[in-house]
Amino acid sequence: KGYERVIVELMSARAIQRFVSPGLFKLSIAPPHDLKGSEALLMAALFRHLEGKQEAARLKLRNAENGGAPKAHALLLRAHIELWDVWPDPQGEAQKQALATLRAELEEADEPFLLPPRAIVARLSGDPATAHEIADRFGKLAPLSAESFMLQAVLLGLDGRLELALEALEDAGEAGGKALDVSVQAAYLRFLRILRDPAVEPLTPALRAEMEEALDERLKRDHYPAALFLRAVLRALEGDWDEAAESLRRLAPRTPLDRIVPDDPLLAPFVWAGESRSRLLAAARDLRHHLGRAGPAMAAAKLITGDDLPEEDRGALLRDNHRWMARALVDDERKALVHVESALKLGAAPGELRDDATLAVLRPRPAFQALLRRYRETHRRMAKTLRGDDPAALAQLEEALKLGVRPDDLREDGELGELRERPEFEELLKRYEN
Repeated sequence: KGYERVIVELMSARAIQRFVSPGLFKLSIAPPHDLKGSEALLMAALFRHLEGKQEAARLKLRNAENGGAPKAHALLLRAHIELWDVWPDPQGEAQKQALATLRAELEEADEPFLLPPRAIVARLSGDPATAHEIADRFGKLAPLSAESFMLQAVLLGLDGRLELALEALEDAGEAGGKALDVSVQAAYLRFLRILRDPAVEPLTPALRAEMEEALDERLKRDHYPAALFLRAVLRALEGDWDEAAESLRRLAPRTPLDRIVPDDPLLAPFVWAGESRSRLLAAARDLRHHLGRAGPAMAAAKLITGDDLPEEDRGALLRDNHRWMARALVDDERKALVHVESALKLGAAPGELRDDATLAVLRPRPAFQALLRRYRETHRRMAKTLRGDDPAALAQLEEALKLGVRPDDLREDGELGELRERPEFEELLKRYEN
């Protein structure tokens, strides 16, 4: 009975809910005891997987299959294991191959409970039409079930149709009753909808309080990654830096950070911000700006120091922050140029700043052009780091030439090595001789 209970749980709406974003939506199952043979091996594979021990899970699963485990149960577990691995980059070559293999296995299976993973695999393989067709077939086999509605919610969320995903999620919650808590997923999807168009769907104080209440209620009962993550984002928006960092630190030990895939690029920086106030501030700065909170965004930018980062990361973060502040202050030439120069001192490429559309108002200003010329050697230094990649190195040298570096200076620069012997190198210099 314990074995059967776990397998049913693995087929449940809670298990399907996990595929909103596998690293953020936990699947917690109580392990049965006193199992033997292939049943024990299959359960061991599941719990190694839930611990994040993927290779150990695959080994146990293979042994379970060799020992006579039910083929459909083993395939259900294989789908969970493989989907967890491919989710961060389903279009990668290795991931596409894994999806193709899994898809072929699932297409040979007749069991209805394998239709949800089959639909999700089709969707991640870039075949949304087939995914929804499979979901419709499952809906006919399991009408008005929480599993059917949850599958719709997952697929619609992956399609970016968040309004419909929320409708399907609401239906799943009603069908699942007390056994299915969809409050955190609802808060997550609502937040993604706000990020898509903050002007149409603003994050009001009342809505934020409602979300936080749902997240806190879930966290009273268990360590739930999505609740911790989203609460950290909401606290950072309000400037509660210590509380935000604490939620992110609690997230890390039991959730491999490289497996977390937030469904909006503005959320991705928060994944790695738990140990660094500077990273947290930078993530909050960009999110506040996106939500139309210019003053709080600038306040976060002014707090960034990078002191808690290693030198190689600190320079990049400070450089990007000065560039961000220059954009934000672009209507005040004097202040904007202070930040442009700070970015240049930290290694920003003058050509990139010149071509930055958000700084276009500065482009015709003599002071801006003079500043770029003063740091033109940055491009020559960058070219030297790109030896072996001739097109990229030559592109950097052309930027240096545009800003006034003399062709003869480049001809005589021995540190450019074999690049000087390339015909393309001489052709480039001749174009800028005069």
